[in-house]
Amino acid sequence: MRNIFLLLSCLLCLQACNDEKEVDWTPDALTVSCNETLEEAGDGHWKVTLPTEYKGTVKLEIQTDKAWEVAVNYMTTEEEKWITPSAEGGEGSASLSLVIADNKTAKDRKASVVISTKGEIPVKKQLL
Repeated sequence: MRNIFLLLSCLLCLQACNDEKEVDWTPDALTVSCNETLEEAGDGHWKVTLPTEYKGTVKLEIQTDKAWEVAVNYMTTEEEKWITPSAEGGEGSASLSLVIADNKTAKDRKASVVISTKGEIPVKKQLL
């Protein structure tokens, strides 16, 4: 009986030593809107279709309360990078411009722009 009491006392002391921080299991909130026509691309992602000869700026509005980053992934074999984001990342809601360079060929170009939050449970939105 004494051993059981001693064992329970030790277990209670060990439990009190727990210093884990509380984890918020809520995914980060991220909303992206665009000045161009967005089409649903499935899985919460969006598609923007621009003419082959398009040159200009696509404006995005990012709404979040977390830090975020932008990545451009090219899906065709161009030598030069033709999408330049105005920022590579930021904190909280912001406006983001994507400068689309002149298409020097008649070939279609394809890329994705991925905006990711950097909180406890990151969220990604992809524009194809």
